[in-house]
Amino acid sequence: SLFIIFPGVPHKYGPVNGSWTQFWVVFEGEIPEMLERRGFLSRGDFCYSSVRQWDVKSSFEELILLSRRKPYDYQLRQSVILYRLLMSAVTGSLQRSATVNDREQLAEKIRIRLQENVLLRRPLQNILNIEGYSYNYLRTLFRQVTGISPIAYLNRMRIAYACEQLSYSSQAIKEIAYNAGFDDPQYFSRMFRKTT
Repeated sequence: SLFIIFPGVPHKYGPVNGSWTQFWVVFEGEIPEMLERRGFLSRGDFCYSSVRQWDVKSSFEELILLSRRKPYDYQLRQSVILYRLLMSAVTGSLQRSATVNDREQLAEKIRIRLQENVLLRRPLQNILNIEGYSYNYLRTLFRQVTGISPIAYLNRMRIAYACEQLSYSSQAIKEIAYNAGFDDPQYFSRMFRKTT
């Protein structure tokens, strides 16, 4: 779920069962105020559970990566991600069905498999081996649900790992690239520039 909590509004929340991971972003400006004036956001209704799980997770992953790397335009890029997430919250509850939920759950299963295999040198076709589904179907479904191909997501995760290693390791860039799953340092360099 996504919580949008307005300043000065008392709140108390926690997981129903077990534990959870929480991320938060503070924002202000004309757009949230306009969305409230027009009735899209409400101070009394701050839980948006109809937002696609993928939108929330991928948005926060991007925000965290940008805040760590701080490229020259990171604040602008973070604003775009935040407003994309806000719009997802505003429009997310309009058209939901069991089929969409099933597709999102399968996309989430693919995402988890990709994360589990991010540093392993397994072919994508082996990673996306889920009984009852063809490789092409899973690849297409993931792209339709998330807006990104499985290989692009895998590369994004590998670049995030490489960024951490570049910050904290004394290894050569070529070694870091190889450890992150890139056999070709030039391809790593292209992907690094494209992603960061």
